[in-house]
Amino acid sequence: MICNLTGIASQPGNGRTRPVRVFCEAPDGTEFEAYLKAPHLGEKPFPCLLEREWFAGKLAHQLGLPCALPLQIRLDPDVAASEQDPVLRAKLLAAPEILFGSLNGGPGWSLWTEATVVPSDRAQIAAAIYMFDTIIQNWDRSNGNPNLLVKGDKFLMIDHGEAFVYATAEGSERDMPPKPWLLGGVINAHLGEWDTHPLWAKLRPKNHVDFGAAANRWKALPADAFSLIAADVPDCWSKVTASRIAAYMNEAMENLNEIVANIEYNFNR
Repeated sequence: MICNLTGIASQPGNGRTRPVRVFCEAPDGTEFEAYLKAPHLGEKPFPCLLEREWFAGKLAHQLGLPCALPLQIRLDPDVAASEQDPVLRAKLLAAPEILFGSLNGGPGWSLWTEATVVPSDRAQIAAAIYMFDTIIQNWDRSNGNPNLLVKGDKFLMIDHGEAFVYATAEGSERDMPPKPWLLGGVINAHLGEWDTHPLWAKLRPKNHVDFGAAANRWKALPADAFSLIAADVPDCWSKVTASRIAAYMNEAMENLNEIVANIEYNFNR
């Protein structure tokens, strides 16, 4: 489903990608707010941003994980041209016809902090989120940059623009971090206080979680799940990048038991 951009609600936000809050309309006429992302909205170009965000968002929803709903938003040139800020206007006019968006989760959400408590009955979903980030190589969700919203005992994952490192990076960056099924491949639990995954300390040692049960979410995915997500990428994005992500995910599923073993090894240390 491709939605239409109908207006700009705010100037670019914080972060490397500097998303813009926008107004959109669904094909059925429903109006809503979303956060719009494009490879050149930030201070520096952000290659593969659209494909990374789309793949992660679609996967999260297929796995039943709490994530902002991923959207494809058609950029109306007239709306872009009406933007008063000349820098943002130029960036929007130079963007692809279709951009990535995530549905605004609504009021009441706050950013995760180290003081946030994970109730015992939410520990299993926290473990599933941790495993999700491990598998898709989302090193960017950390204590220093949690990209995780909370409301009561609910979570909402946002921002996956730096995931799928092996499938999308170039040169030596592809191996940083290593594939999670290799020896030492699960490293985002022990990088240091700042870089540690925000949920890691909340999972251990007091909460009993079952990483095997978290892996069952992945095992229940259809065999063609990744190829279908890749096929849904618009022609104005990179089909090659989407195919590389799908290939990486297929390899990850072939080694899912090894990923679980690596996580459990760290968890039980």
